[in-house]
Amino acid sequence: MVAVASAFGALLLGACDLSEEDRGALRPSPRPRPAGDEEPKDEGPTLEGDENRNIGWENRVAQIRALGPERSAADPGSLRGMEATHAPRLTVDGRLAEVVVDHEMLPPRPEGVGAHFVGTLWLEAETGVLALYDFAPTDAAPPNLTVRLPRGVKSLRAFAWCNVHGLWGSAPVALP
Repeated sequence: MVAVASAFGALLLGACDLSEEDRGALRPSPRPRPAGDEEPKDEGPTLEGDENRNIGWENRVAQIRALGPERSAADPGSLRGMEATHAPRLTVDGRLAEVVVDHEMLPPRPEGVGAHFVGTLWLEAETGVLALYDFAPTDAAPPNLTVRLPRGVKSLRAFAWCNVHGLWGSAPVALP
């Protein structure tokens, strides 16, 4: 599986109003690279077994979900009007899935205005988290993630966590 993000970065923990315990739980937990730099074989990986699971990602996702309610374009709750800039767009073309959020990445400013950015994007299949990436407010906008899907994926959802407006999810996408 290959995951690519728009820029390298890590979650800027100081910009969030979180306890030290929550900050520790939100630290990046990169997935180990497979041995060698070979391209995957034509058949690609499958969802069978645990080789596609990353417990660190799943734990971080659980921590983010615990911070507040999930919103979506269809149900933005009290944040109606922010769907276009916060709800992740998920598109699938063959075995490539792309997640994009049309959100600015604003670092803290000298006049005392705090950072406002998408700190984390992730993609989930029916078996759990397939890919996760942390962004810093200085990363390029819009935040995006492209993932080569393993064989056997039947459904996907994308998620974005904004440091100000919380968790947003896409509608589920069923795959053939």
